[in-house]
Amino acid sequence: MTSEPFSAWLRRQLTRRDESQAEFARAIGKHPGVVSRWLQGKQPTPASLDLVADYFHVPHDDLLAMAGHRVEVGELAVDDPRRRLHALVDRVRWTPDLVWFMEGALERMIEGAPDDA
Repeated sequence: MTSEPFSAWLRRQLTRRDESQAEFARAIGKHPGVVSRWLQGKQPTPASLDLVADYFHVPHDDLLAMAGHRVEVGELAVDDPRRRLHALVDRVRWTPDLVWFMEGALERMIEGAPDDA
């Protein structure tokens, strides 16, 4: 995907499909005014981007990055460990077994953490 703004990307997708804002809004279960605001530059929520990604059959992560909800790991400052970890977690392909494993690991970390952490 390109680094164009989400609003430009969405407008291009609708034009390619010869689809109106209202038709698109109805298809994803949103009010047409919401789609209009997106086309004017307001960024959708991550949940709304999931609907858009499913509708256009594009990777969710690409739209999250395009709308500014996701920062690539290489761009994160070393002194921001929570954001870095969040970006890494977003890149994982989560399976039920992996979720189970990570929950257990996090619970063990919490149990072993000092009280003032």
